[in-house]
This record gives sequence, C-alpha cells and structure tokens, in this order.
Amino acid sequence: MKKNDYLDSLNDLLGSIPEPERYALLRELDSRIAYQLQKGRSEDDILHELGDPGSQAHRILEERHTRLQRELGRTGPSFGSRPDYVRMAGVGILLLFLNMIALPVIASLGAALLSLGASAAAAVLSPALSLLGWFWDSSFYPASLFAHIAVAGVGILLLLLFLPLAKLGFRCIVAYGRWNLRMLRGRE
Repeated sequence: MKKNDYLDSLNDLLGSIPEPERYALLRELDSRIAYQLQKGRSEDDILHELGDPGSQAHRILEERHTRLQRELGRTGPSFGSRPDYVRMAGVGILLLFLNMIALPVIASLGAALLSLGASAAAAVLSPALSLLGWFWDSSFYPASLFAHIAVAGVGILLLLLFLPLAKLGFRCIVAYGRWNLRMLRGRE
C-alpha cells in the first residue's frame, strides 16, 4: 500500500468526523510521514509501523471521543452513539423529492451521452460497411469508400469528444451519490 492509498482509506474510515477536523488530522499524518521519508526511512516501513488504516482510524476515533467527553464533561453512555432518526427521516424525505427531479435529468443526460458514443462507434466502423457492400454486390464505388472514410473521421472526432464527457459524467454521478450519502448521514 502506498501513502496516498493509506491516507485515502483512512479518510473514508474517518467519515464520521467533520471535514475540517478530518483534513487537519490527515495533513498532520501526511507531514509526519513526509518527515520520516526525509530522514531516510522507506514508505513501507513507515506505513507498517502505523498499522492498517482500520486500527489507526479506530485509535483516532477513540481519542477524539475521549477528548469530546472531557470537553463536554459528560459521563455515562457513549457520546454520539445513537443516530438521530428524526433528522435522517426528514433528510431522507427531502432527498427523495430532490432525486425525483434529479435522477430523470441525470438519466436523460446519460442517454444523450450514450447516443453520442454509439454514433461515434457507428461512424468509426462505417468503412466496414463499404467493404461489406463490395463483397455483397461485387461492385465497388470509390466515392462510397471515400464518403465512409470521411464519416469515420467525423466519428473519431466524436469519440474524442465522447471519452472526456463520459469520464466527467461518471465522476459527477459518483460525487452526487456520495453527496446524498453524506447528507443522509449528517455530514456536510
């Protein structure tokens, strides 16, 4: 496991901590790792010494819980152990109505993107149609071949447009899904 993978995994496991505090913890750990690397230690040794991200996250959450207990002067049951079901139900209802509008829009944009990809693929493969026509009719028309080659060039341009748009669309869908989960869990 590399440093960035370790920090990403730890970031996911510490999802219950508010972002500013979580990012501060991750920056501190990153600077400690960088300091050890400057001292000549290998990245694998440093990460092995830290332990797996799960145990590290558990330790950080326990320390944070203890600190919060001390700051609030609370004793008794675990602080923050019960989810707020009323808030979750309210946010869930709001997300349901939001998604009733957003998901059809996302689906239609996805369908348009898919049709762009299918058009690009069909245009790129169009010279094969000219060859099939040649084998089928036993007649060859150079103008038809040149037209299909021109369409293939347009298809390549469409493909160059489709690929970045598909990546962007996928990232946006994943980000929207994560945002829905964060809202449902109560993290901003």
